[in-house]
Amino acid sequence: MIKPLKSLGVTKSTDRQLFIRMSNGEYKALNILFNKYYSALCKFGNLYENDAALVEEKISDVFIQLWNKRNLLKDITNPKPYLYVTVRNKLLKKSQTQLNLQYLDDHKTDIGLLHAPSIEEETIIEEQKEGVKQFLNRVLNLLPKKSRRIFVMSRVEGFKYHEIAEIMEISPRTVETHIAIAIRYLSKQQKFPNT
Repeated sequence: MIKPLKSLGVTKSTDRQLFIRMSNGEYKALNILFNKYYSALCKFGNLYENDAALVEEKISDVFIQLWNKRNLLKDITNPKPYLYVTVRNKLLKKSQTQLNLQYLDDHKTDIGLLHAPSIEEETIIEEQKEGVKQFLNRVLNLLPKKSRRIFVMSRVEGFKYHEIAEIMEISPRTVETHIAIAIRYLSKQQKFPNT
């Protein structure tokens, strides 16, 4: 995994400028881009893959690939959606074996959560926060997968509808529809927080 550099003397370069600088062989531009997007890409990658180590590895691969193919970067006009689409595509190219292992891991985690012992030193406020978090995760997990991804990208990650549309390769109207589905479902679920 590539480690982010702490002090780079980061300038306020746009992503497009960073891609151009990278295409001219400026390694510092790659580091700036990496530091700017790594955490957000990891969160995004977790929408497609539960294995955090695998997500980190694939995102590191994306940045290595960017550097290796840097001569093509000057032709890319929208770097941010390009990065997200590249990460999404990397994570979707899993072998059947990985899919089967993921299925087993998901079920093992679910069973572990049902029987997990409570932590004795946890305060009442922390327990309430955890309960709310679990409830929201449970409700979000009941949404259709695509609606959940789009909702998280919009409401948690802060993407605009047209950016989501470009990343997910769908129309902005379809993004709106998925957001409406998610909100409608979540508003119904909020009435029954104890279920």
